[in-house]
Amino acid sequence: MFVNVDCNIDMPMDYGAKVRDIGRNVRHASKLEVTDDDLKQWFDDMRALFQIPQHLAANSNAQIAVDQLNKLETDQLHIERTDVLSAIKDVVTSLEHLKCSTDADQISKLRDIQQEIAAKVEVHKRDIGDFVDEKKAELTQHIENTQT
Repeated sequence: MFVNVDCNIDMPMDYGAKVRDIGRNVRHASKLEVTDDDLKQWFDDMRALFQIPQHLAANSNAQIAVDQLNKLETDQLHIERTDVLSAIKDVVTSLEHLKCSTDADQISKLRDIQQEIAAKVEVHKRDIGDFVDEKKAELTQHIENTQT
């Protein structure tokens, strides 16, 4: 999706470098947490990169990326837990193929997250099933009460 973009020296910011820094910050974070201020700045920087006229002209997916960033920032982009689980599985598989001893701890942490998400998915499935059963019973009771 990314293409090389000639950066204009007159531009006040090198958004390519700023977005690379975002990736570094996320990859090297000690926790899976980010401040609201950092997140807002990262969204602004990524959006600015994709809206550089040279990038928009060279990459038809740039506007799609901007739209997805806008939806993600405003909580309008729906990401299923199963999508997250699938992404984590892909990362774990990729890291396992690296066979690097320094990544063993990270792989273990990702497996733990993967299992935690899978467990939460199952809990939510049961909760939804229970909720549906409860509403069906209420509806049945309501119908019976209105027929008598």
